Amino acid sequence: MKKVQEFSPITEAEIKRKCEGNVFVRSWNSYYAQQGDPMVDINNELNVHHCKTIQELKEAFMMYDVHRQCFIYKNLVFVNSTLGGGWEAWTLKKFGDELIAFESISMQHIIKEGTHDRLTFEEYITQLLTLTKQDVLHYLDSDYWKLKGDFAQLLSAEIHDSVDTSLSTLKFRDKRIGEITVEAEKLGFDVEEWQKKVEGE
Repeated sequence: MKKVQEFSPITEAEIKRKCEGNVFVRSWNSYYAQQGDPMVDINNELNVHHCKTIQELKEAFMMYDVHRQCFIYKNLVFVNSTLGGGWEAWTLKKFGDELIAFESISMQHIIKEGTHDRLTFEEYITQLLTLTKQDVLHYLDSDYWKLKGDFAQLLSAEIHDSVDTSLSTLKFRDKRIGEITVEAEKLGFDVEEWQKKVEGE
């Protein structure tokens, strides 16, 4: 059984605090104001809306594209960093009491194209929901995802293969899993979390 991610209610106040650290979505002296863009509204308040379903979230992305429009779905937060139409979603996720920013996503483009990395919009949002805190903290780290992918593939094969797997193959897997574990721990990654996720699937 997959562990349910626990988080405290997301408040407008904490989203505003996070936004003030991002030049594209902060309320004062934003990137657009610095460029002298006449479309900048000095009273451009953060507009927060809670979506109850992925379908509602999808429809909202296509209907409302105002700068600093914010949608919340479960423990995901999306803030529009685009001025003048379009949806470049500054994306955050909450774990416990901590709200962590980790990506900027072209939501309307994904919806219009129908896929993102071979995932539908609905599948992509579901994937974002499964990200652990460790995944989010290392979201743009290619070394993290390569090691995690290799580890999961080897461990999954070890769990599911038939009993007649050759001894040499098993030795290779054990050796490679050990190498990945050492390398990951040197980089500060939690391999135990990876193992629990594979074994729990």
